[in-house]
Amino acid sequence: LRGEALLEAVYAVEFEGLTGNIVLDENGDRLGSYRIMNYQANRTLVDIGQYDASSDSVALDESPIWPSGSTEVPWGRPQPCDPGYEYTDGKCQACPVGQFASTADSTCVDCPAGSFTISTGTSICSSAPLGMYVSTSGSSEATLCE
Repeated sequence: LRGEALLEAVYAVEFEGLTGNIVLDENGDRLGSYRIMNYQANRTLVDIGQYDASSDSVALDESPIWPSGSTEVPWGRPQPCDPGYEYTDGKCQACPVGQFASTADSTCVDCPAGSFTISTGTSICSSAPLGMYVSTSGSSEATLCE
């Protein structure tokens, strides 16, 4: 027997053991199954589901109760930023001159050539007025045609 062939055969074996389903990854590490416990306000741990590494799946028997007491998933940060703002450095910040964010919770992008902004925190770019042009993206002004 070749050592590599035997190793591959061992890694491919899947069986039900004393501690549950036994599956190995390509390195020979066991892909376990883990219970998901929810620490609740009454200082108890409640078994609410399971993570199965062999199928990379989560099965919840009930919704987790978050520290607020709600079952609704909390935001990982403050509510979405308004149009014209983006979330950077832990807060909503106005788009700089020459950029815009058209929808809530989007990122600031340069105004395309042919348009510009003259103030911060804008959600739309202005088109160059008649008799003027904007040749580059991210502009803060239009230039008079000659």
